[in-house]
Amino acid sequence: MDNRRPPKSNSSGPGKYYGRSRGEPGDRQGPPRRTESGNTDRPAHGDGQGAPPRGRGPATSRPGNRNPRFNSGPASPRNRFGVKLPVSKSKVPPKAEPEIKITSDLQITDGKFKGKFFGTSASPKSKPMPRGVRDSMFRIIARRVRAGRFLDLCTGCGTVGIEAISRGAMLSTFVERSARSVALLRKNLAEMGIRDGHSEIIEMEAVPYVRRSADRKRMWDVVFVSYTGEPSDAELLELVSRGQVIAPGGIAVIEHSPLTPLPEKLNALTQWRTLTKDGVALGFYNRK
Repeated sequence: MDNRRPPKSNSSGPGKYYGRSRGEPGDRQGPPRRTESGNTDRPAHGDGQGAPPRGRGPATSRPGNRNPRFNSGPASPRNRFGVKLPVSKSKVPPKAEPEIKITSDLQITDGKFKGKFFGTSASPKSKPMPRGVRDSMFRIIARRVRAGRFLDLCTGCGTVGIEAISRGAMLSTFVERSARSVALLRKNLAEMGIRDGHSEIIEMEAVPYVRRSADRKRMWDVVFVSYTGEPSDAELLELVSRGQVIAPGGIAVIEHSPLTPLPEKLNALTQWRTLTKDGVALGFYNRK
């Protein structure tokens, strides 16, 4: 009769258990027993000195865990859908490209061909427009040139038309009567890498070409004319001023000497701006 087990408690709730690190009610291991040396015989993981209890604890509290699932370093960045974003391994900032300096009138002043040199003839008639004048001119008409069609009459070596392509023109039409200048123009276009789809060379007089284009109702967004006061140039200016080869909303840029100013109205054209720089005068005209 003395070996009977005590009856079970009728309590349905859990017993009191406050923790294993203190000798309080519910401590299944009981208070630690001291040995003759004064040390307790409780294992290191339950010695009551702040070590975690038995069982599985958080993986980060276990030193020396070799499982790559837990010791994988900082979390990878993710977007709002939970997809990992690529992490750039290069911490060195990209080097800035050196600035291209324009030091010669034989250089393209801006655009995708900026700084490239082009060839020119030794003839004084084919002297290129000064770089400062070209840069100022294309800054004024930048919106008309970009993705537009550009007509360069009496082009010479093609300085103005090539500059227009460099600054975003869809097509430049070069009109020149001199075979030597045309050969030099073709060489410049090849060195720039400009294909036939962006350039068009017409080897003939400017006056008959403008007449033929007017009959065919062919138009351009920007028409550039170099006026020197000669009879042939006066006839060309008269044809262009009629506006038949200028698209609606297009403009004409007329280069002339500062000593011979142009009128504010030229037939169908109305002047809206002038520019005088480096001994060159430019008149900017809108089509009515």
